Amino acid sequence: MAGDILDQIEADLGARLDAVTRQIEAIRQIGGACVALRSLGFQPVLGYQPVPPGSDGGGPVAVTLQVDLESGPTPVAGVRMAQPLQGAQVSEAEAEAAPELAPEPEPAPEPEPAPEPAPEPEPAPEAEPAPEVEPAPAPEAEPAPPPEPEPEPAPPPEPEPEPAPPPEPEPEPAPAGMSHAETKIERRLRLVGYPNGWTPQRDLMLFVALGEGAKLADAAKIAGVSRVEAKARWDALIPGPSLAYQAAAVTVARRRCEQAKEKARPASAGPA
Repeated sequence: MAGDILDQIEADLGARLDAVTRQIEAIRQIGGACVALRSLGFQPVLGYQPVPPGSDGGGPVAVTLQVDLESGPTPVAGVRMAQPLQGAQVSEAEAEAAPELAPEPEPAPEPEPAPEPAPEPEPAPEAEPAPEVEPAPAPEAEPAPPPEPEPEPAPPPEPEPEPAPPPEPEPEPAPAGMSHAETKIERRLRLVGYPNGWTPQRDLMLFVALGEGAKLADAAKIAGVSRVEAKARWDALIPGPSLAYQAAAVTVARRRCEQAKEKARPASAGPA
């Protein structure tokens, strides 16, 4: 007996659960219809008549859907669902009168969780240092023979004694009666002498040409020397740029020419 009662209770509860499930699905379909009407610009009105409080839940549940197409709300579809206690179902006439509603869109799939990062590899154990190998003792090298002594270099030959330079000739005494400018030029001439081919005749030709107003290059050409040599000779003998020194240079050069001629004459020949 107890088993039959339990089976009956389980059957009643299953029928009631099936009815509630179909009612929930019907409400979802009505909700989808409301969404579709709003997308077309209509404002649907949904009516609901709940079960009176204190009842046993077996009475009808009425849900109405109205939409104002032109001049006012017009009932479009009505669904009358029963809530039976023992597996009652909606009548076929009510099911046929209910409009077909668009199915509710399926919910978007939940994103898959990101994979967990791979665990970091454990550090490899440090390798133990290899034992130090003691190097084999190097064989003792035989001592090298001492180097042979190098022969001593031969002593350099003694330098030959240089001949003593000839004594410089004593300067000739300056003739008496010379001017101050002639004395200065004569003194310089004794110090400079006649190097590099200079002679009293070249001095005379150079000084005479310059005294007559010739240019230095022309006077050097007359004396047979370069311009550089003529300039160096003039700077070495003439103390300053004055007419007195120019005249004294010609006088001293002419006197030296006469002295050279006197020395060049043979001793037997008398004065001309």
